[in-house]
Amino acid sequence: MDLAEIVRSIGLPSVIILGIAYAFYHSSTWFGREIIVPLRDRHFAFLSSLEGTLKALATTQQSMANEMEKISGLVQHNPTRGVD
Repeated sequence: MDLAEIVRSIGLPSVIILGIAYAFYHSSTWFGREIIVPLRDRHFAFLSSLEGTLKALATTQQSMANEMEKISGLVQHNPTRGVD
């Protein structure tokens, strides 16, 4: 069955719609494979990196809070007098 027979049997608009559907299928497959999958992988890598950064920030923030508590304890026990 050649293209002319297909056009005669189902009509030209139907053949055009099938051609567009076929092209859309292949272009969406390419788009998913070449664009979406690498983008997803980079996003997951970014989230893993962000998780590590947030853990480091939390640790640093906790150590800063501990140091501030020590300093405030020293200031409360040994208040300095105003400079004359």
